[in-house]
Amino acid sequence: MRDMQVCFSRVGSSAHFRDIDTLRSRGVAMPECYLFPDVRNSWWCGVSRGSVLVSGFVVERTFSRLIPMASVLRVARFGRALHEPILSLMKPILAALSARFAFILRIDVALFDEDGERRQRFEAALTSVGMQSVASRSYTRTLRVDLAGSGDELFARLSSSTRRNVRAAERAALTTAPINDERLFPAMRQLYVATFQRSSADAPPIDFRRVLESVRYGQSALFGVFAGHMAGDPEALVAFAWVRSNGDHASYDVAASVRRADLGRTPLSYPLLWRCLTWSREQGLSWMDLGGIPGPNVPSDSPLHAIAAFKRGFSDQELEVGREFRIEPNKTLASVARSVRQFLE
Repeated sequence: MRDMQVCFSRVGSSAHFRDIDTLRSRGVAMPECYLFPDVRNSWWCGVSRGSVLVSGFVVERTFSRLIPMASVLRVARFGRALHEPILSLMKPILAALSARFAFILRIDVALFDEDGERRQRFEAALTSVGMQSVASRSYTRTLRVDLAGSGDELFARLSSSTRRNVRAAERAALTTAPINDERLFPAMRQLYVATFQRSSADAPPIDFRRVLESVRYGQSALFGVFAGHMAGDPEALVAFAWVRSNGDHASYDVAASVRRADLGRTPLSYPLLWRCLTWSREQGLSWMDLGGIPGPNVPSDSPLHAIAAFKRGFSDQELEVGREFRIEPNKTLASVARSVRQFLE
């Protein structure tokens, strides 16, 4: 592919945003994480044929804990119409990454595409260059909420119990309001960690400053539930949720809440997700990804089972959306890493 070029630029640079604007002007949906990646050490990779930009993706670069100088590259949200033009370019793109980032331990690609036939074409393209399917760090199945129609029509499509819970929360002494204040970060982090602890899980790292940057750019929204009429008061924050715009659909990515005796069984999460849905509809997005659901073998007494039941009250449209693939371009380096891991174990 002699006419193909991959141009690397720092995320947040003028070249990065210029490419984003070019692709958006053609109606291409852009994932929120391509403007504000979860990893600060990230690079935009614009792919051109001749002088025409055809696609692009973000590479998040971290370093191995086993071999500190070795790079671990990750591409999130690979797939859909954005990356369809480069399906046949996987081999030269891998070569470009290897040339740009020396000493690569592995490259991970998280595939996301709700179109089953197109996703299979991506899977075939990735495996054709030696990538192998691995256990996914993200979700593989999700629920889709159709945002078509009026707000009343959207509300009517919710389950009857979900509608009751939304109304019950609205009648309680609670206020649901946007969050746009850094002073709430400590309270948000406390809620976030506590929510994962309830399911005996470690809370994934989250950069709330990066979240707020995205909110202020208009690429996402952050909503909180406050006790009483104390909107904006950190001590009154009892729940929050974050929703991202991915150009044509939204994703419900982060949510947390407190358990307090004085709140009883007040359904805190219901008004938040409903607010996320109405915000997404107001942005002109066509559907919402509810951020994954656990597999069918989750025990009925697991907190994950309760989370799935909560989400199913908003939608019964279950979709397969992703898989994760990996390649270790330097076999010697990968062998050394495995030896170090075995020694430490």
